[in-house]
Amino acid sequence: MLNKMIKIWLILILVGVLFAGCTNDNDNGNDGGLNGNDEEQVMQFVATVLEIDDTSILVEPVEGEDILRSADRVSVGTGNLDPEDVPEMEVGDTVRIFYAGGVMESYPAQLEDVQIIEMVDE
Repeated sequence: MLNKMIKIWLILILVGVLFAGCTNDNDNGNDGGLNGNDEEQVMQFVATVLEIDDTSILVEPVEGEDILRSADRVSVGTGNLDPEDVPEMEVGDTVRIFYAGGVMESYPAQLEDVQIIEMVDE
């Protein structure tokens, strides 16, 4: 009787371990990422436009933005963006920049993967 009870408990424990190992947890520690898989998280910040040229803009992040921990000036490449994703802007305008990947620690800092630039209503 005792042997039979031990065998049942061992089988139940084994089945529980098997089920626990088969769960699918796609969280991967991303809070706010694109979809929690291996894709990079999309970040954003608001900045003031300082300079504009054909393939980039130079911006200054507004007070309180996390990117200020890396740099006070950021060069934002626009050459790889669809023209629809780059609004008409002037020096002094406020924009929101969406990017993935990291911030290159140059001066000014550069973004690895700029995705969208949009105007911010002031």
